[in-house]
Amino acid sequence: MSSLRELSPVLIKIAKEELNEVPNRLKDDIKNLKIWAEKQKNFKSRISDQFLVAFLRGCKHSLERSKEKLERYYLLKANLEELYTNRRSDDPILLNILKQGIVLPLIKPHGEGGPIVHIIRPGSYDPNKIKFSDIIKVGTIIADIYLIENDNAVVSGLIEVLDLGNVSAQHLFHIDVAFVKKFATYYENGMPIRQKGFYFINTPTGFETLYNIFKPLISSKNKDRVVIAQGSKEIALHPYILKDILPEEYGGNGGSAEDINNYWITKFLEYKDYFIEEDCYVMEEKFKNSTFESCKMTNFGIDGSFRKIEFD
Repeated sequence: MSSLRELSPVLIKIAKEELNEVPNRLKDDIKNLKIWAEKQKNFKSRISDQFLVAFLRGCKHSLERSKEKLERYYLLKANLEELYTNRRSDDPILLNILKQGIVLPLIKPHGEGGPIVHIIRPGSYDPNKIKFSDIIKVGTIIADIYLIENDNAVVSGLIEVLDLGNVSAQHLFHIDVAFVKKFATYYENGMPIRQKGFYFINTPTGFETLYNIFKPLISSKNKDRVVIAQGSKEIALHPYILKDILPEEYGGNGGSAEDINNYWITKFLEYKDYFIEEDCYVMEEKFKNSTFESCKMTNFGIDGSFRKIEFD
């Protein structure tokens, strides 16, 4: 019996039109990907229907691209040990990042068939107390949870909002550019969640310097997906994001940031055993470095995390 969750009618329509999904062929597509994954000697993959269908949808149901992305998912995770070694969703350090609201994954999607929205607040933490890589680690856990339980994220993608309020030079000094490039390679090549937009608010003086850190990582497909929203944070997102899903702190009706924090803390704790089990699904050590260099900033069904910004 299939363990695949049925999509809503709205998402079924989007999956057909944008992802080339053929419902009566889906069972066979998953079966073929599963058979291939079970035969691989260089990595051990999760093989639940729900996990594998995320890769098929992320690759618009190209079986060959899905195979490639699934392998690179494990390959690149193996080469990001600072993020994936002993990754535990009940880690007090990560739960504290959620409690502080540094990462705010909104609970409701952007409309019934719309993407999920993240608000990232890099100026809301003390860089002497919290590592930038731990903030990214929180994001990787959220993304992996999406693969299992969030159909909007898998089918309709992700919108990211970067709130740069209170970002200082000290925050920038703590960003390891080499690490960011390495992670961007993972995200670009390995994650089957499509990027649907990137919004900057509260941009500080010297924003160009911050942008130039990430400029070399931009995918050509993403040049038109960046918006620099104007106005205070209470109104800046209203022309772009539904007020019903935004937190009260951003002029919305989607509950408080604290409500969102508590929701995700509970969710992380629910997934404790899942992330302990993750240690079993890995790339074999002898294979992990041999092909990593071949993973360039190419696009295999998703869009990258960073966008080009146009200045007046």
